[in-house]
Amino acid sequence: MIQGMCSWSSFYKLILKRGRGQLPSLELVQADPRIYSKYFATYRPNIWFRPSWTSIQNMMETASDVYWITQNGERLAGVTLLDNTIGSFFMVPPHKFTREIAEFLQEKVLRTAADHHSIHADNVLSEHLGIFKAMGFQETVTRSCMIRPTEKLLSSAPKGFCPAPITAESLRIVVSILQEAYRSGTDERNLDTYVQDTEYFFENNQEPHLLSASSVILDADSHEPVGVCLVSLWEGLPLIYEVAVLPAYRGRGLGKHMICRAISHLEPFYPVIRLFVSSGNPAEKLYDNLGFLSGGSYSTLVLKKNQTIHGRSCASMHEKSSISEFHKLCRAMKLGELQSAPVPVTGGLLHKMYAMETATGKYAVKALNPQIMTRPAAVNNYIMSELIANYAAKFIPALPAKKFDGESLQRLEDRYYLVFDWTSENSLKHGEIDTTHCEKMGDILAKLHWIDFSVLGIETPLFSNSALTDWGFYLEKGLENRAEWTGQLLESMEHLRRWNAAAIESVNGLSSEWVITHGDLDPKNVLWSGHEPILIDWESAGYKNPSLDLLETAVYWSENETGEIQKEKFSAFIQGYKTAQGRISSDWRLILAGGLLSKLEWLEYSLKRSLWIECTDEEEQKTGTEQVSITLGAIKHYAESIPKMEEWLELQKL
Repeated sequence: MIQGMCSWSSFYKLILKRGRGQLPSLELVQADPRIYSKYFATYRPNIWFRPSWTSIQNMMETASDVYWITQNGERLAGVTLLDNTIGSFFMVPPHKFTREIAEFLQEKVLRTAADHHSIHADNVLSEHLGIFKAMGFQETVTRSCMIRPTEKLLSSAPKGFCPAPITAESLRIVVSILQEAYRSGTDERNLDTYVQDTEYFFENNQEPHLLSASSVILDADSHEPVGVCLVSLWEGLPLIYEVAVLPAYRGRGLGKHMICRAISHLEPFYPVIRLFVSSGNPAEKLYDNLGFLSGGSYSTLVLKKNQTIHGRSCASMHEKSSISEFHKLCRAMKLGELQSAPVPVTGGLLHKMYAMETATGKYAVKALNPQIMTRPAAVNNYIMSELIANYAAKFIPALPAKKFDGESLQRLEDRYYLVFDWTSENSLKHGEIDTTHCEKMGDILAKLHWIDFSVLGIETPLFSNSALTDWGFYLEKGLENRAEWTGQLLESMEHLRRWNAAAIESVNGLSSEWVITHGDLDPKNVLWSGHEPILIDWESAGYKNPSLDLLETAVYWSENETGEIQKEKFSAFIQGYKTAQGRISSDWRLILAGGLLSKLEWLEYSLKRSLWIECTDEEEQKTGTEQVSITLGAIKHYAESIPKMEEWLELQKL
């Protein structure tokens, strides 16, 4: 027996023998603030750029209402619970946030907050957002703290405007600007709140440096105030307390000038300056361009007690919400009024696709998976992939997303969308693909590999960043959650570890040669009109080893309905590529091993969705569960096919 298999088999049998009620239960335990503060300062990300680890610990040492979530006496997570509010939740490594923990918290708060009509979750980290939302929590606001160094910047007031100093007598002016500037926006408040916030600023920020860094900006002709920037002190460091410009004066560089003025003025006195911004605020782009760094987003959520989490009422509410979002999308992009409710269509396993008909035409709308979009690099990756698609369309048949105001990726509140012109062509099922299709796709891939994308300025990666996956972690979580795929995963454990190590070694050995390519050119991402293809869904576009891309794509197009790789189709694809690209010199044994990596990565992502680690709703969780079993079978089938594929490639004399 393979070493290590025995312990997992024993564990699996032990779990199966237990009834569900006998599994170790979660407990809520009052925490000693002194100990809790050390864990909080260490494991809760410092998303607000607090000055030091010690300052965070000191802040929490006197906190009340702090609790541990434990299992068998082991600390899994920390949380603040006050009345009907879950606050500043964090996990204790190596444990991961699960649906089970979220439901446990919800149940505890429901029991102790009988007099309240809703449950609130404050300061929810982006990596925990998906599970809370899958349980019915709704975002009320998402914000992030941003920071940059102070320095002397050259910035003069735009022509026709001049800055004026802030004094306590400026209160009425400040309130008037804030009220007008924030109307109908993400930061809109009532008049009393504007007054109270502004009074608080003047009462608590009398230091001359702060008042000098603050400013009102005036129209030089009318001398009317049109913008304001208030700088306060928070935890010993300056903070842009408010910055606002009247709508009629936006786009003229006034906000940028006031912020640059504050950054410059504070340079002799403080090393950095911070600010907070709400998700969806157009100023986010300005802050990015000025060099502000985000500490990561955090959200405030609410769950109505009478809201049905599982069942029809939740689905109905989601449907109404979706239609409302599409109305907003149409207005924002000037697509005309909706003619009917958007219709869900098949569109891959990651995102939601809709057919949308408006007064100006018919469109395909891709609503991007919110869980994926919380990843730090997600937004930039989608922007880059659409740049690649637009440039590739000059040389090969490709369908990039439509641009609005020069942008392909559309953001509406907390959701991201890609909008395409509707096309009536269809993708092919495996049984409909013939050798002519395969040869054509080999030719197209070769032409794609030949495109010079250097004009886009996309930085070439220096090395592969793949790491070994802890398959044992997912097996353990699967057993705890009674996942239907645990037996299949258990049987594959040692193979997965061996394949994973071989795939990473292979890809690391290939990482010196790169091309920009589509990245996921399987049959579902190609539409056909006769034998003329159109390449769609460019979201995986980026750098890849050309021979590895060739192999993976050839396998996609040569599989039949049962996953068997057919020699005639495989050879036709390779021949189409070879004819357009010329002779290829490659270590096919190394490349064939590397072909496992993308499948293993998809397996891990499917496991996360199935276990509610990266998942937004029950439909997505079900898809993840299905894909685990399918992908395990596909990986096994591919591994068994490696010897014969190596033989076919040798026969092609590549």
